[in-house]
This record gives sequence, structure tokens and C-alpha cells, in this order.
Amino acid sequence: KENGQFKEPSCALFEKDGTLIAYGLDARNTYLKRLAEERTIGAVGGNKANVSSDYLYFDYDKLKMRLYARGRSKSVSSAQGTREIKTRTHKSRKGKSKKKKKDDDTIDAAILTAKSVTGDEVPLQPLVAAILDRLRAIAMKYIRTNEDGCADLVESDVLWVLTVPAIWLESDKQFMREAARQARIIDDVNSNDLILALEPECAAVRIAALKNINLQTGDKLLVLDCGGGTVDVCAIEVSSDRKSDGRYRFRQLLEPSGGNWGATYIDDRFYRFLKKLCGSEVMEHVEHNPAILQEIRHGWERLKCSLKRKDFVEGQEGRTLQLDRLVEILPESMSELVKRYNQIHKHHVGIKRTGVIKKDLLLTPSILRTFFDPVIVKIVKHAVNLVKKPELENLKHVVLVGGLGQCDYLRASLMKVLNRDVIVPSETSSVVMKGAVEFGMQPGVIEARRAALTIGVKTILPYELTKHNVPPHKEHKYYDRNQKAHYIRDVFLKLVERGEVVRVNQEVTQRFRAANGMPSIKFDIYGSMRNDIEYVTNPMCKRLGKLVIPVEPGTEATFTCSIQVGFTELMAKVKNEDTGVEEKMQIQLNRVGENAIVLDYATPTED
Repeated sequence: KENGQFKEPSCALFEKDGTLIAYGLDARNTYLKRLAEERTIGAVGGNKANVSSDYLYFDYDKLKMRLYARGRSKSVSSAQGTREIKTRTHKSRKGKSKKKKKDDDTIDAAILTAKSVTGDEVPLQPLVAAILDRLRAIAMKYIRTNEDGCADLVESDVLWVLTVPAIWLESDKQFMREAARQARIIDDVNSNDLILALEPECAAVRIAALKNINLQTGDKLLVLDCGGGTVDVCAIEVSSDRKSDGRYRFRQLLEPSGGNWGATYIDDRFYRFLKKLCGSEVMEHVEHNPAILQEIRHGWERLKCSLKRKDFVEGQEGRTLQLDRLVEILPESMSELVKRYNQIHKHHVGIKRTGVIKKDLLLTPSILRTFFDPVIVKIVKHAVNLVKKPELENLKHVVLVGGLGQCDYLRASLMKVLNRDVIVPSETSSVVMKGAVEFGMQPGVIEARRAALTIGVKTILPYELTKHNVPPHKEHKYYDRNQKAHYIRDVFLKLVERGEVVRVNQEVTQRFRAANGMPSIKFDIYGSMRNDIEYVTNPMCKRLGKLVIPVEPGTEATFTCSIQVGFTELMAKVKNEDTGVEEKMQIQLNRVGENAIVLDYATPTED
């Protein structure tokens, strides 16, 4: 807990070499202080450091949202920036162009990058690892200093819990595990010393412990975790009353849902407005002037967080925004710009005198609604669609948490459309964090979940004339000369279906036998948002990743592979039936394929 707050904003300041200088409010304040010093020294003609070129500063949720970067373009981020994914071709001996066969062992693992406020693009994972390393060091120092008998505590003595949005991809979660390993939180990515907890589930667990919310078996809750980048929605039911440990048990009613409808998209609309008001040339100059840029961003952030429901009501005066440094570089007065803007646009802004000669920009209720409504409408529409589902009949509570969840305007909009009360817990900024602690102590508090994807493996089946002699089956028929029999290839053998109820400890098991001389057993894991897929060649079915099981040379071992589908992560463990040795193994996930599944299924309104 710093500065009276349980949660720090996701701001980070780095040296150019990636060394973390500060995180949270400290990062923001340090960056602003150095910008001010630079401006002061420059004003008196001294030799100043160039803050914009000497440091990397990332504002608010820009780092976290890079993991949820979804888009319909066929491009991915690489270490060199953005590159287009193209299907390479080569000439055959007959001169015909054909697709180059892709190596079956290749996993499309694009290197995610992040862009600082001054436009520097750098690999994302080392940045996240550096932040986690700082948090690890703070936590270990506090425990060693303040807890009896913990002076010699080491990281492996601690159960670590990291919270992630429930709508994150499995590859996003794997990214966080690797970042945690780099941060020395765990020494192996498969370590049981780290639990990834889903944020809306954590909120529900904590809400159940609050005295002002009385729950009973059968009560249904819709939890909307509305943060800076994403809105994460979880529909759960109390499956049993308090156990001996004092905790309720829950089960998911629907698979996690949501979208990129967080507060940063409200910010985007505000910045678009400024561009229309001040002009493209001015705002381009601002983008290369960190001092002005930070004044605008933090002034807007303070205003945005202080807005009340009445500020959006027509007839109210509006709220003023101080933009002193921006005004200094304008080619004409702010009054003239406002006058011209109002002549062209339907939603007007104003100017308000706040001093003898000082005037500030006045944001009217009408213009504020243009910033908020596109995001609010998506959240409300999504909630309405969920409430209509039969699984949420007799819904007991709708709960708002997260930074944007504290917005009066959002709550009022939900209450009006849903025609019911919406609960905003008094500790909304810390409810996920506190719930994560409780979840770590008892991960089985969520007894069952709904599968977010249909998951299966690629396999072959014996050809059956009565079943497979019609499309699409016969297109997959082939003859195996060694077995002297016909088979069907590319079969999608489903392990779990989307929406299926899966227990927290549920596993699906497959047995494999290694042929003599085989160095490893590899099988591909596929996924789809649909339950009617029969073959992995279906365009709606994508390769999620692969699992490679090493085989001892000269052996013909039999392995049992168990994939855990009911916990917060897709996990695998492999047992050698001959030796009895069992170990956890990491599924090598394919971010591009997993992302494509979601994009192919996304609706236009919630893309």
C-alpha cells in the first residue's frame, strides 16, 4: 500500500537499456519532475539532459494492453516493429508456383513490443519482467523485515499469485509465466509456486466476504471488472454455503467474456477531439514534446476520475481542463479555436475564465458524453445480452469493480437499462487484489468453470465405408502402405467443448506409445470457438500449439498425457508408464493461431 492506495497505476520509467527506474505513481512523478527540470535548465540556457531520448516512459495501461492487442489485420509485432504475415511461394521444377510447406514444428511466436510515450518501440517481455522483479523485491523485503521468523525467507518459500484478465489468451498467460521466471519469482515456468488468478473471479471471491452482501446457495452474480484497458465479465453462481474454512464455493455459469472497452478507449476519443480542436500540426508537435503531452494526459486523467453523474446531464455547466503549456504553442487563442470548432461540430465546448486573464477549456456534458458513450454503450449492451441468457435467469446481483467501475455514469447507465441496482463495493480499487490472496489460499473456491474454447488434438481414424464415403470425410481418405489399410487424416479429436462445464481439477487423458528409435512424441493441439468442427483443416479451427514429449533413446515407452482444462491455465502433465515418472510440461502455444480463433469468431459490435 503506497500513498494511501492499494493499487498503483501501470506507469513505468526505464533507462534506455531497460533498467527499471520507477513504477506506478513514483514513475509518473519522477518523469514529470525530470521534464520540469529539463524545461527550467533550458530556459536559462544551461546544458540539459534530453529526457525524451534518455528514458523510456510508459503511461498507464499501455504495457498491459499490448498483451490484449487484437486486430483484424494480418500483422504481428516483431522485434523490428510491425511486419506483414505473407504466404511465401516458390517455384517447383515444372515452373508452377506453390505454397512453401511450413515446418510442422514451427510455432508462430511473434515478439510483442511496447511503444513509449515518445515513440520508442522495444520488446515487451523484459519490461514486464523488470516490473515483476521490482515487486518481488519489495514483497520479499517487507516480509523478511516485518514477519517473525522470516529473515531467511527465499522466493521458493512463497506461493505467488498474479492476476490476469479472464479473457486473456492462454499464450498471454504463458507470457506472464515466463516473465515471472525472468523476474526470479519462480525458477521454472511450470512451477507450482505461481498461480495465475482470473481477475473477475477474484473480485467475486472477495465480494462474498463483504458484510453488506449476503449470499446463499443458488445466488447468481454478474461481475464486471472494468479497468483501464479491458472489460472482463464473469457470471458465477454460489454452489454451496460457507464451508469450514469460512468461504463460499462458486461455479461459472458462462465462459468468461468481455472486450477492449476500458478507460483508455475513452482517452482515445478525448485525444481525437483535441486533434480536431487544435489541428493536426499542433498535436503532432505535442507528440514530440513530452512536457506538454504529460500535462494533457495527467490533467485529463485527474478530470476523468473526478467526474460525477451530474457532469453528464444536459443543463450543467461542464468541467474545466487546464492546458497552460498547450495554449503556449497554439497558433491562435483557445477562444478562436473553440469558436471555429463549435461552428463545425454538433457537440460544443466552451471557455471559462479562471483568473484575471486566464481562461481554461470548458468540457460540456454533451462533449463528455461523446468521449464516454461509445465505451459505455458497448459495456451496457454486452451486459444486457448476458442477462438475457437462460443461465442467468433469476440473477441476484450485478457488481461493478475496477477503475472504470467507479464511474458514476457507467453505473447509472447500467441501472437504467437493466432496471436493477448495481453494486459498487467500497473497496473497488483493491477488491481484485484482496480476492487474489483468498483465491491463492484456496484455489478450489471456484469449483467449476466453462470451457472458453473447444480444444482437441489432430489424429487419424480407420476408414469406414458406411461412414466416411461422403463429403467432407472422403476428402481426408488416404492409403497407408505399411498397414495396408485406408485411414482418415486430420481428424479433430475433441477433448473439451466450448461452454462445457469442467471441474477445477478435471483432466482429459490420452495414451501414446513411442516407436523404437523415435526421439520424441509430438502432437498438435487445436482449438475452435465452434463445437461442430470435425477436421483441423476447417478454417474455423486453428493450431493452438504443440506438446513435445522426449523419448529415451532405444526405448518404446508408453506415455499418458493429461491436459488440465478446468483451472485458470491450460496445463499438461506427462507420465511415463514404464518408469512411473510424472512431470508437468509446458504446451508450446501459438499466439497467432489462438488470436485468429477469437478474431474469426468476433462479432462486429464487439470486435
